[in-house]
Amino acid sequence: MSWFTRYACGSHMSEWLVLAIVVLLSFALGIALLKLVFWLFTRERDADQSKGEGDKEYWRVHGE
Repeated sequence: MSWFTRYACGSHMSEWLVLAIVVLLSFALGIALLKLVFWLFTRERDADQSKGEGDKEYWRVHGE
């Protein structure tokens, strides 16, 4: 690996490549984490709404 970083790409090109890969992976991980958080919050809210609709249906059928 030392030979590759020193001679193959020249002018620290491999270090820039590693830095770019780390930045892109961090960015992708951040987006995935945000999507997960939003999914968790919307899932709870959707469950509450469906429960409310179920209660309305129950009372419509059983009268009150």
